[in-house]
Amino acid sequence: MLKNLNNAKWQSSSGSISLILQLALKEIRNHRRFSFFFVISVFFGLLGLTGIETFKGLVESNLQSRSKELLGADLEISSRFPIKKEQVDQVQNYFPKSTPKTSLSLFSMTSFNNLSRLIQIRAQDDGYPFYGVLVLGSGAKYPGDADRLKEDEVWIYPEIANQLGVKIGDIMPIGNSEYKVKDIVEQDVQQSMQTGAIAPRVYMSMEGIDRGKLIQFGSTVSYKVGFKFSDVQVVDDYEDKIDQLKKSYDPTVRVSTPTSEEDQVGRTLAYLGDFLGLVSLVAMFLASVGIIYLYQAHLRYKAYDFTVLHAIGMPRFSIFKFSLIHLIILSVVGTLLSLLFGLVLIPPLKSLSASFLPIALEDTVSIKPFFIVAFVGILSPLLLAFPLAKKAIATATKSKLSLSDKISWIGWPIFFCILSFYVAQSYIVSGAFLGAIILFLLIVLPILRLTLKFLEGLTPKNIMLRHTILRCSRSWASTSAIILSIFYCSLVFNLIPQLRVNLENEISVDDSRERPSLFLFDIQEDQVEGLRKFSKENNLPLKNMSPMVRARLVSINDDNYEVELDKGLTREEEQNARFRNRGMNLSYAKGLNPSEKMLEGEEFSGQYSDPDFLKPAEISIETRFAARIGIKIGDLLEFDVLGMPIKGIVKNIRSVRWTSFMPNFFITFQEGFLNDAPKTFLATFGHLEDKDKDQIQTDLYKSFPNVSAVDVGRVVERIVVVLGTMSKALLLMSMLTVVVGLLVIGFIINHQLLVRQKDIALEKMLGISKKDLLFKVRLEFLGIIFSAAACGVLCSLAMSYALSFFLFDGLWAFDIQLPVISLFGITAVGAITVELIARKSVNTQAAVLFRDSD
Repeated sequence: MLKNLNNAKWQSSSGSISLILQLALKEIRNHRRFSFFFVISVFFGLLGLTGIETFKGLVESNLQSRSKELLGADLEISSRFPIKKEQVDQVQNYFPKSTPKTSLSLFSMTSFNNLSRLIQIRAQDDGYPFYGVLVLGSGAKYPGDADRLKEDEVWIYPEIANQLGVKIGDIMPIGNSEYKVKDIVEQDVQQSMQTGAIAPRVYMSMEGIDRGKLIQFGSTVSYKVGFKFSDVQVVDDYEDKIDQLKKSYDPTVRVSTPTSEEDQVGRTLAYLGDFLGLVSLVAMFLASVGIIYLYQAHLRYKAYDFTVLHAIGMPRFSIFKFSLIHLIILSVVGTLLSLLFGLVLIPPLKSLSASFLPIALEDTVSIKPFFIVAFVGILSPLLLAFPLAKKAIATATKSKLSLSDKISWIGWPIFFCILSFYVAQSYIVSGAFLGAIILFLLIVLPILRLTLKFLEGLTPKNIMLRHTILRCSRSWASTSAIILSIFYCSLVFNLIPQLRVNLENEISVDDSRERPSLFLFDIQEDQVEGLRKFSKENNLPLKNMSPMVRARLVSINDDNYEVELDKGLTREEEQNARFRNRGMNLSYAKGLNPSEKMLEGEEFSGQYSDPDFLKPAEISIETRFAARIGIKIGDLLEFDVLGMPIKGIVKNIRSVRWTSFMPNFFITFQEGFLNDAPKTFLATFGHLEDKDKDQIQTDLYKSFPNVSAVDVGRVVERIVVVLGTMSKALLLMSMLTVVVGLLVIGFIINHQLLVRQKDIALEKMLGISKKDLLFKVRLEFLGIIFSAAACGVLCSLAMSYALSFFLFDGLWAFDIQLPVISLFGITAVGAITVELIARKSVNTQAAVLFRDSD
């Protein structure tokens, strides 16, 4: 191959490229082992990212194609307050050819067969939604061939039929009236994922709402008006008009388009996809460690070839091009394999999304994810290899590295940072992720270096142990690569289940008697005494009667509080904008309840005493709410309560254990200030036996038909199921990390034993048995694997403990099974890997001493 080269061929550009390509292909054939391992590293490194991007693309393409069905209109305005005619007219001023139709939804209770359930009622004008249909059990569709609902008829979700034993034709009491079940809803593209877990839906006519007197003062109602435009109007083409329309409304009115509804529906999956993507980047990081080690070893072997190529006239840049094209070919092969696997993943990904989306996904995938994966799959290995190749070629050709060559090492870290932000869509999350990787690198590598230096100074009597310690300390590159690979995969594999245990422990307290059984809302002020009497007569533990006043935060220290919800926001900015623009629920109390804890400030001074209500009241603020909107003690807040301005000064900041399921509020006033404001009440029933719960809900419904009751136990069960689904997906991705880590150590151990072939053959000639050689290899690599896995487990426990303070207010649950299983599981799989490679290596024949190793 080398003899056929001459200087003339490098003068022709086409000839140069053709010859370089031939060399690159011949390089792949001549070094099949390296080529195979490199392709496998790229494939597994991209596998997680491919799955996540395919998953996101599958969801996005389906939501985009059905976004109007999800919203039901071209444009929608919604509010917790009744929408006024002038607010509807504002839309029609911007879009004169639009047709409005109204809908509303609220919670209520129903009872049947001595069983009661919380339901969500949806009522709408005839012909609404404009897009999308309800598919009924009879086969009829609405809008379409289904008969219009009369004022005494309803359609119900199948959950109600199953839970209460309701059949078509049965009479169901709702509110102050009764309704005939006309049909059962089989498919509803507009079902709400937020409320579906606690309240199945019932459809009725607008007249049916009035018939049952379902809307009373303080009822939690969502009012909506949808608009259909003429065929020539496309709402997304009128962004300026939409922005002006949003600014013309106060923050209590939300303007939605098909695009924003698509984002709303896909938000839960987007968050899951973000965190899955970060776990996949750990696998990519480990694969990159393997690629660096493999390519560095390959370049050391190729140093002589580079010297010869340069000596016979091949320019330094052409040698670099040859190395680059060689890597591009291998990277493309690994990337294509990963993309093909992404297509295979579509069916299981569709199954996963069924738990989170109201629509069945079709096999419609955007091409965007495949471009992203291809870009990452080719660029990432090149950025890793670029500085290695430059240095190796410069050494072989006895030339100096330029400044750009020297700083090219920062290319891949910068690329990885950008990729992590793209995946997480959050500066905070991606920053924490990168910070954790860097922090552990700064901790593990120095400790490893010091430990090996210390061990090297020891002189154990056992010659095998002494030899093993020296081998580990002198093979720094391989030892550190193995330890990093096992450390990170052990950390991730153990951390995710540990966080799940913490979260489940947070929402499922050990003693269920501490948790309320029923959460009551929409209690009218004139029903409070009646409810107390009902509880006393039935010996029920009525607790936590809490007033709730609807309000809007207007200003903080006289600065406007409203925020525009624009496009291009990060996850945190998007959450903050939505948080700021929604209405607030205020309450008042004498002091803290058992689920609250004072963090800063002082207790309320007592009852509010200013008869003229000119002095600002004292306010207690929940700590995370305060941090999110930048409130501190002493700040002056102004609220709007049904058009009346009220002011308060922050007196203290408190933490709230929200998973206590007690009525809690972000903002609590001192008693005596809001007592006369229009309000409803929340309350709870303490622990009830499961066998009594249904009867109590039925009796409660008969006495107070407007009061809604949430079965807290049922909600917790649903949350645990969703958490289980999400954690399984995360655990699956973390298992990919373990697989990649084990592949990396497999590559490294295999290469190390290949390099040592002559040493092994020489030791055998000196009389060392295969058994002793095997023992030495096992001792070396299993010691490294076990130590790294143990460090990863310990760091994961420390990390979960630290996160418990930020996420769960210090509530940390330790499950000994998780770290033990992950520690010995990873070590066992590593032992199998070592055994398979070592047994082959100790069979090396003495003839290897007389030939070159590959």
